[in-house]
Amino acid sequence: MKKSILLFAILFSYFSYAQTGDPKVDEMLKELQKAPGKISFTMNGKTMNEVASFVEDAKRGLLISSHLTLDTTPDVFISLIAPSKKTGTYAIDDNKKAGVLQINQKAYQIRGTINLKVSGKKITGTFAGELYEINKKKSKVAEQSSGKISGSFMN
Repeated sequence: MKKSILLFAILFSYFSYAQTGDPKVDEMLKELQKAPGKISFTMNGKTMNEVASFVEDAKRGLLISSHLTLDTTPDVFISLIAPSKKTGTYAIDDNKKAGVLQINQKAYQIRGTINLKVSGKKITGTFAGELYEINKKKSKVAEQSSGKISGSFMN
């Protein structure tokens, strides 16, 4: 019995190595599996701290997102996109889906600004804006703000 459990564990660890066969996707998976960063934010008076991943995409820019590497569905998920991996202040524009927050089964669009500071491989920054709830049934964003959000991130 012990030998079969050991054999299963060895086979499982061998085959569970994430690989897709697509070099671009494999490279992105490797980047996600690096040491994670941190993202903290305050929403309507409540502060949350999350593990963050930083992924650079030639078309979309820099994606800063929580919980990209977890197997479970998180209660909190936040995603921000900066159009470039260069130091600067960028708009979190609702037309480009650049900011999304999901918390306890509610989804929000973030509209505001992101301040990015890049020094070598080190990325830090802050963001601030308004939250607009996304109606699940209609996928339509509310016209009235649901509150404010502000936070910081670093890798």
